[in-house]
Amino acid sequence: MVKHVLFLLLLPVPSTIVAQDSACFRGTGLLRASATISPGFMLHAPITNLYVNGRIEYFTNERTSFRGDSFWYIDAQQQKALLTQNSQFAFGPFYHVGSGRLDLALGFEAGLSLARPADAETPMPMRAQPNVAFCTGLTWTIWDHFHLFADARYVHDRYTGALEGTVPLHEFIVSGGLGFQLRTKK
Repeated sequence: MVKHVLFLLLLPVPSTIVAQDSACFRGTGLLRASATISPGFMLHAPITNLYVNGRIEYFTNERTSFRGDSFWYIDAQQQKALLTQNSQFAFGPFYHVGSGRLDLALGFEAGLSLARPADAETPMPMRAQPNVAFCTGLTWTIWDHFHLFADARYVHDRYTGALEGTVPLHEFIVSGGLGFQLRTKK
């Protein structure tokens, strides 16, 4: 009798596990969005920039998506900042691999930076210049509408036309936090 009761109690468990594994957490019509504060580590100077990062991503199929990122420059953590402005906007394709709730993404984004170096003697103009970013990210879906993410990106950028010559703005930006997702197609 005890064996029959245990069998009846455990019968729904395998079907629940299979149902969760077969759920697609990537795929056509999935829309992801997030906002976070991201530090950016400049490669040519010991400066850490702080950004408010907003992201939106749309999946065209299970393996590919297009993502748009914006990084609004807040300030640097050091007393003497190299920049007074360095906001960035970028868009590009991503390739995804993973299984179940785990998703690894690799991609690149082309974008535009609005930068102004901090110079005490002569104020420099804000300039819009192109940039390119190479990105990788890890996403773990915790529920149908929420996911945790961690991203790293290398941004290749430079400010041209400064009095001392070209100012390299290459940096490594990391992001992480809670994101939201919505399936727009069944």
